[in-house]
Amino acid sequence: MKKKTLNEVKLDSRIKSALRIINDKLGIQKDFRDSKDLGFEDLEMTGPMMDYIDGLTVDEKKVLIDVIKSITLLTSGNVKSVRTAGRSFDPQAAEPWINISSDITTELLTYLKFDVGKVVTKRDYQVAKKMLSSLSKQKNLDVDPVKKYTRLYRGMSNLEKNTIVYLMNTDRIFVTDESSFSTSLKEAWKFGARSQYNTIFVVDNPEMKGLDARGLSNFAHEEEVIFSGIIKVNKIAINNNRSNRKDPSNISESDFILDPSESVFSGGLKSMILNELPDKEDTFTTNMGIDLPNGERLHRPLFIFHGTVI
Repeated sequence: MKKKTLNEVKLDSRIKSALRIINDKLGIQKDFRDSKDLGFEDLEMTGPMMDYIDGLTVDEKKVLIDVIKSITLLTSGNVKSVRTAGRSFDPQAAEPWINISSDITTELLTYLKFDVGKVVTKRDYQVAKKMLSSLSKQKNLDVDPVKKYTRLYRGMSNLEKNTIVYLMNTDRIFVTDESSFSTSLKEAWKFGARSQYNTIFVVDNPEMKGLDARGLSNFAHEEEVIFSGIIKVNKIAINNNRSNRKDPSNISESDFILDPSESVFSGGLKSMILNELPDKEDTFTTNMGIDLPNGERLHRPLFIFHGTVI
């Protein structure tokens, strides 16, 4: 593991290869399982995964263990404790690793000679924060994986109006904390189409920045990629009826399309919408519909931010 600065962590190419091989093999298993509708959830270690791990040095194995543990803590541990570098850690609520790890993660950690019966510690969260804050904004691949993640999604709901106002008034979204995005629009939509205000981010990620957690997360169906960084907003779309059948990733189907650079003082569509949005989420007025000054109607809106990782 290379350290560029005191607070930045970079992985050596052999650790990147190990993670890619693990995720590639798990992705193939998931595709086969799903296509055959076999009805089992467990993913297993394969010979190529074992062979590569066997060739790692003791120090490389330690780094790989820390990366796998860090992914586990963000995806199924205590997210707040990761983001506070353990400052909010409650030792009384701490569990053994085996309780929060996926089956495949447990198998991998055990193969790497890590005792999954150990209880998670504050230091584990400190290490996770240090690793994820760096790795989530980098490209952690030696070569392209079998299943690329050049398109990411994130769904959020029950947002405050102030958050929507901020998002609609910027062409740069700064994801400062390591966050779970998904390669599955379906999974993102589950999180983004609940109570208002509802939002889905549709993000092109051509360099595949972020840390691939799709195979190792305890919630493998969520197809998670841990990401932080800057997203340039290209277009803002709004769909009426947040649970409708329109494809959020297809901007041509949207009810409203906004230019992120449009000023809210121009009297255009953006200012009309923001001026009419009620402060309280899921209000009767919003559900029944809002008449805009231009004669159009807004109701149960789903806000969709189309952007690109830069």
